[in-house]
Amino acid sequence: MRLRGGRKAGLLVAFLAVGILSLAARLDGWPHLRWRAPTAADVRAAHQPSDARLLSREGHVLHEIRTDPKRRALAWVPLAATSPALIEAVVRAEDRRFFAHGGVDLLAAAAALRDRLGSGARRGASTITMQLVALLDDDLRPRRGRRSAAEKLRQMMAALRLEATWSKTEILEAYLNLVPFRGEVEGVGAAAGALLGKSAHGIDAAEAALLAALLPAPAAPRERVLERARRQAPALAPAQLADAADRIFARPDRRPPTPRAAPHLARRLLRDHPGARSIPSTLDAGLQRFVTRALEEEVATIRARNVRDGAAVVLHNATGEVLAYVGSSGPLATTPHVDGVRAGRQAGSTLKPFLYALAIDRRMLTATS
Repeated sequence: MRLRGGRKAGLLVAFLAVGILSLAARLDGWPHLRWRAPTAADVRAAHQPSDARLLSREGHVLHEIRTDPKRRALAWVPLAATSPALIEAVVRAEDRRFFAHGGVDLLAAAAALRDRLGSGARRGASTITMQLVALLDDDLRPRRGRRSAAEKLRQMMAALRLEATWSKTEILEAYLNLVPFRGEVEGVGAAAGALLGKSAHGIDAAEAALLAALLPAPAAPRERVLERARRQAPALAPAQLADAADRIFARPDRRPPTPRAAPHLARRLLRDHPGARSIPSTLDAGLQRFVTRALEEEVATIRARNVRDGAAVVLHNATGEVLAYVGSSGPLATTPHVDGVRAGRQAGSTLKPFLYALAIDRRMLTATS
């Protein structure tokens, strides 16, 4: 007797369910299948952007330095600040029954097994949760091109454990912040900023379809990604998708220019605080920019007298706080990367400020002499 397609699929689902549940029940007895799920809060706290930022006393970004050359990742983006269009497109493309299963999609797994046993065709059955556990743990990633049966089983067990402790919102949020989209671009914040030049909440439906189409193969060429997006979002006009593809594939980084207002102090504080990604300071953002311009203009006026380099520090007399720190005269300097504030001085140069101060105190000079 031959089984009809629906009945065969039903039997496969039942078979897989019994098998997975049986293995889950024996999980503690199989050391190589054990996996300790981190908390969602721990994953958020461990997230490291690829750039470190120096903040002014007002909390504005004064300077940004790339510290991780292998990846481009920005600050963690909450799911509530992510475009609903992107969330919908990713779920539709990667895991249509995401909100219905408990970490393993038995229907998709049964269909994949049926195709493998029948025509030999390969069909993906990895859920978003299964992909997330592989992003969280290197040991759950495939060691070769495709996962072996044992590797796939370990990933399923880990997904079941994650779903037992995380909410669907937490899983989606972590997945969108950790998944690679294209090249070095990792996470929805960097994908929106670097590929589209906008914030994650501003991604429209066509852009969302293209970003979701990148996930299975982030290095795929434009036409292949565009065709995948057309299949996943047939309701969108082809011209809309083509325009979105043009924006995404136009250039590697569409973000606004990186703030670079205090390079010397930023490098110094990064050395003093290795691993920090957001460093507060006492600098006044407006005063820092004003002193930078004033120093460059002053050096430019005396350039004919063979003056190229300069530095400036502004202190608050009452508190001793550094309000502005300009280590060089920028494009006019002969050594712009040298921190002129902290560079060593000859003995004669060290005495000059004291001589000038004494002369001003005795009214032999003024501050403009």
